[in-house]
Amino acid sequence: MSKSATTEYYNGYWTERPGWTPHPSVTPLKRRLVTRLVNEHTDVLDIGCGDGAHYGQALASIARSYRGLDVSQVAVEVVQQR
Repeated sequence: MSKSATTEYYNGYWTERPGWTPHPSVTPLKRRLVTRLVNEHTDVLDIGCGDGAHYGQALASIARSYRGLDVSQVAVEVVQQR
């Protein structure tokens, strides 16, 4: 079975290369918006979480539980190594 074009694209997107990082920071405004919706009583399913380093860490730090799901096996392997 061949991989979909979407899977192939995101596997390439998450593959490390010199001078590139997929990790923009979570700005104070974004953190305030997230904390309005998520608290210690919230269970979060993050569809399209990538490697979990952007919103994943922020959400996991305030939610009761956090689970991420992504189409890219490369991103999943990165987060599993953490």
